[in-house]
Amino acid sequence: MEVRTIEVDLDSPDFTQRALDGALREFQHLKTVDHPVVKKYLLPQAVRDIEELRLEYDRQTGFNEHQISSHAIALRIDTTNHGKISAPLFAELVRKFQSIVDKVNTNSAQLYVAGLAYGSAVLLADIEPVDDQIKKPAADKIKSDITKSLKKTLKESQKLCRSGEPEEQAIAFQESIGDSGTAAEIASSVNSFIPTPALGLGYIEISLPSQDFSVKFEPADRQQFRKVRQVLNRTKKFKDGTQKIVYGELGEGAEWSNSEKHSFTVKPDGEKRVKIFYSANESDDSIVKNSLGGNVKVQIEFKGNKWQLLQWVKG
Repeated sequence: MEVRTIEVDLDSPDFTQRALDGALREFQHLKTVDHPVVKKYLLPQAVRDIEELRLEYDRQTGFNEHQISSHAIALRIDTTNHGKISAPLFAELVRKFQSIVDKVNTNSAQLYVAGLAYGSAVLLADIEPVDDQIKKPAADKIKSDITKSLKKTLKESQKLCRSGEPEEQAIAFQESIGDSGTAAEIASSVNSFIPTPALGLGYIEISLPSQDFSVKFEPADRQQFRKVRQVLNRTKKFKDGTQKIVYGELGEGAEWSNSEKHSFTVKPDGEKRVKIFYSANESDDSIVKNSLGGNVKVQIEFKGNKWQLLQWVKG
């Protein structure tokens, strides 16, 4: 009797695809079984198995790398113990990225972070013009400036996760940002990217392909980062001339008769309300009244110990 040997490449996309097809068929079968053990244990395990096989297939085919290289921002997420990433969580991460961009580069008034696609392991976003009138060369230059600012900020933020004296780390971070108030707010936004143990994510890796840069945050980074954040919050103070962009719900419009200054507040996501003053005029008063309770985006400047309105921003 002739014995034939069949060689199987376990690291080939074809083998992984067949394994994935089998796992999907098993998952569909388990969904038809009405038993508590299946629902509590076997179905969740089947989801994890499918997730791992999808990750492996994307790695073998180079799909993830191709997708990442063609976008401004990519978030690679370890979801093997979590299942597929949710759309609400993706939207939250995109908002936090926008918050960081708005603090590190005021040119972001002309561009915005657009979440383009989400999958099981890689979330993608680009930086797009808010106005079609912005010509491509100008938009590309602003996009390049923003990604360079992001690289610097994320690189410095990563240092806050390392062991050391929180006070010294806070001072170094403030100096790198140039303003202690902005440094504290950026640290708060970056903190939202560090996964909590309860979230079930092993890590979040942020990549900026055009800058050939990536940084990874893990749940274990939270403790040291929190210590430095506390120092940054205690020493938070804005310099005159500091500018930033805030986006959020407009509220508490206030005006006084015979007063040259009127004000309103904006509540950015996850942050305290910001009170913003402006010189009384019919145009801005009308925008405030008509936007009450809605979301607005404004560029502001810290001057005379107050935030002053510079412009209303599209997007």
